[in-house]
Amino acid sequence: AGYILCCDCGHESYSERHSYECEISNYTVMRTKETPQCVGCEKYPATTFWYVLHLMRLHKTTLDKNGVYLQCSCGFKITNDSIHAHRSMCEGREFSIRRVGET
Repeated sequence: AGYILCCDCGHESYSERHSYECEISNYTVMRTKETPQCVGCEKYPATTFWYVLHLMRLHKTTLDKNGVYLQCSCGFKITNDSIHAHRSMCEGREFSIRRVGET
């Protein structure tokens, strides 16, 4: 009720049954909201690159489709088209999500 287990392999579950199938089975207890959201989105992947990849792989969406961009702490505005250019500039570990048109 309000919590989920997130394995280091990326699997999310409400019970430890996954440990029978996974060699890693190292769990982190994560809080979920009243209406369950994606735990990966809630805790934010470690870098801007992995956040964009998470959106594409798990949610089949992009920053552009959601009308947002990532504002890196270095000042760079990251869109789907600029993610590879930014990856070579800095590690992008601190970022915020902004709506397009927001300054």
